[in-house]
Amino acid sequence: MASSLAGKVTRSSARPPAKPTKRVKPAKRAMNPAFTPDKDVDFKLQVSSFSELGLREDVLKALYNLKVTTPTVIQMVTIPRILKREHVLCAAQTGTGKTLAYLAPLVHHLREDERTHGIITRPKRPRACIVVPGRELGVQVLDVAKEMCHHARFRAVGIIGGRKRKFMKEDLRSPADLIIGTPGTLLQFRDRGNGTFLQSLL
Repeated sequence: MASSLAGKVTRSSARPPAKPTKRVKPAKRAMNPAFTPDKDVDFKLQVSSFSELGLREDVLKALYNLKVTTPTVIQMVTIPRILKREHVLCAAQTGTGKTLAYLAPLVHHLREDERTHGIITRPKRPRACIVVPGRELGVQVLDVAKEMCHHARFRAVGIIGGRKRKFMKEDLRSPADLIIGTPGTLLQFRDRGNGTFLQSLL
């Protein structure tokens, strides 16, 4: 009796098959406002020359000397915003002209401020600083800036890791408008009183 009773209980006590669990979709993270695409930007905008973007004549001559005549998309979008002194965060692939996208309007402002306010550059008091993550990019940006110097009439120096300190000190003894540097080397020079960056930091 016990065995047959146990048999009946065995079937009735079997657990029902487990229901498949529903996969819960992870909640969407709020987008960082700094990386939200600007809806006011027309990426289909076509500009045939840099003069249409509002750059000074001497800056245009410097670009022409570099054989750069037609703006790329990143330049068309970025330059007008920087000319308005807006804060700009931009990103683009290598070779799309990012360096000139910020360098050209920065030089424009340096020259315009001289004309409007009569600013005089002093030793160890550069007016703008471009911070780059590494030596290779720093040398590249410095080379472009020096090419522009001949027509736009400003002085750029490099405070870049790997250069001898005495040469960098000599560069800062003469008035400089623009410094291009790497973070660690710039901090060392600042802490030793070798430079105070005044107007613009990129």
